[in-house]
Amino acid sequence: AYASHHLSAYKGDQSGETKIKFAKGTTTLAFKFKGGVLVAVDSRSTQGAYIASQSVKKIIEINPYLLGTMAGGAADCAFWERNLGTQCRLYELNRGERISVAAA
Repeated sequence: AYASHHLSAYKGDQSGETKIKFAKGTTTLAFKFKGGVLVAVDSRSTQGAYIASQSVKKIIEINPYLLGTMAGGAADCAFWERNLGTQCRLYELNRGERISVAAA
């Protein structure tokens, strides 16, 4: 209700044309604050117009210090999750220290 009310100014004219076009896709938000981080994503998985699942886990733990979020094809995301986790672990083994977020 809140979003509909505040977006009503963008609905356009009687022909149904809207003043803004909404893109489709995954919503991912992350906030850094004094006490840590807050990461939020939607949980819906679609296949075209079909909703495949309402409860997809899209926040991925790369290691105990890094999180990732998933968007796009599930197989691609699974591959990159494993690949990044492996690369982070190899970095730690080779250098004896945890990888930074910037380096990851």
